[in-house]
Amino acid sequence: MSEAEKLDEPDHWKDPAFRAAVEEALEDVREGRTIPIEEVRRWVESWGTDHELPRPECK
Repeated sequence: MSEAEKLDEPDHWKDPAFRAAVEEALEDVREGRTIPIEEVRRWVESWGTDHELPRPECK
């Protein structure tokens, strides 16, 4: 990364906890631990209804 790119880096990227969470998420994706967006969408749309769905699990 160039010095110019580092200057344009958003503040949240300087937070070690944020960077660690992003790295963990990227590793999950590389390892195939994901949840299809359709399942997440159905789950979120069920919030606050009489038929709230359980949180989807990684495949």
